[in-house]
Amino acid sequence: RLKIDHNMLSDPGMGGHPRGMAIDCALVPVNAPYGVCSVDYGTAFDDLNFITLPDGSKQAYAHRNNLQSISFSAKQNRLLLEVVMQKAALAARVPLMPLPQEWWDFRLPKNCDDYGHILASFNRILKGIYEPSPEIKTYGEFHDYWTKHFDYTQIPTEKKHIFDDFPKVPNEQDFIFYTDYSPISEDFLNNMGLQITKKLAHT
Repeated sequence: RLKIDHNMLSDPGMGGHPRGMAIDCALVPVNAPYGVCSVDYGTAFDDLNFITLPDGSKQAYAHRNNLQSISFSAKQNRLLLEVVMQKAALAARVPLMPLPQEWWDFRLPKNCDDYGHILASFNRILKGIYEPSPEIKTYGEFHDYWTKHFDYTQIPTEKKHIFDDFPKVPNEQDFIFYTDYSPISEDFLNNMGLQITKKLAHT
């Protein structure tokens, strides 16, 4: 039986996945058999177990800042996945929020409260800082934090090669909040010519 934290599951139709605003993914070898992930990420894909910390709080084994129970290679593999996804997001000019509790989950921010999670991602990538997300509530605070902490001259030399061009602070109009979108229904997909269920003929 899984010890699932109530914060890790959403009511039907309420999360980012039903809105098409979140994706679960992992990097795997090119020739890996379908469904097999031989890359070490510290936990299995979709592992929803959690641990109780000394202060009594709970943290998912798969949490991006949970480094005590995973190997160095698992940490590097998680970070590589995060780099690949953030590079693609910056190229598309759509800020991306890696869900803190799940190393495989990437999504558009829910609202302004998620600004800090985006900044925490770049703290991990550019500065190697694994800490709670900054308390950022407005775009102005987001912009000020980014320009102060992600200045090219302050990034360690060994990190400067990660991005072809040093990432510029995302514009406010580039943010898409997933709560602005309704859940995607099967009828909506069918109207677009996409069939997600196969209807069996009665014999």
